[in-house]
Amino acid sequence: MNRVRVRESLTKNEERSGARRRYRTRRRVKVMIRIGVFSDSHGDVRAMQELYAAMGQLGAVFFLGDMTADIEAFRKYLEDQGSRIPVFSVRGNNDMFSKEPDYLVVPVGERKAFLTHGHLYRVRQGTEMLCRAAKKEGCDIALYGHTHTRYCSFDEGIFVLNPGAVSGCYPSRMKTAAVLVSDGNQISMEDVVLDL
Repeated sequence: MNRVRVRESLTKNEERSGARRRYRTRRRVKVMIRIGVFSDSHGDVRAMQELYAAMGQLGAVFFLGDMTADIEAFRKYLEDQGSRIPVFSVRGNNDMFSKEPDYLVVPVGERKAFLTHGHLYRVRQGTEMLCRAAKKEGCDIALYGHTHTRYCSFDEGIFVLNPGAVSGCYPSRMKTAAVLVSDGNQISMEDVVLDL
């Protein structure tokens, strides 16, 4: 168990009386990080808002492409709700004219996440190219969309997550997203599904 020594400051009276300085210890608190992960909204901003409302308190939002115009509307929604959480997004194969990058590397506590839509890494054939790209960037988390199918696994030592499709597009027919949860040592996910 890590302990940190913290020196308490002395009051002026204690200083005048020559009181000994006291020390106390406190345990380091592990911070739980919760991040909303969305992909493939394809124009369904309302579903994204409803999925977000079901996620509870979040520290950030990741959007993995296919319709970055939707994420601008979602940012406006968050602003109207008084939320100031950061929103990170990448472009997808349907975002040809978007100024968003093809991928991002974002710190998640002591870890790093590789965000991409996935089409440039041939994720329909598997996650090997995606995992290589994540490792090359020093990441231990890889997040992608594109397939519209939920996926969560440890592949090649990388935590790989696809939240499915916000829009419920083929093949899943379910409106889904995910919450990425990290407490420093462990990483997990929570499925978020809209009842249709």
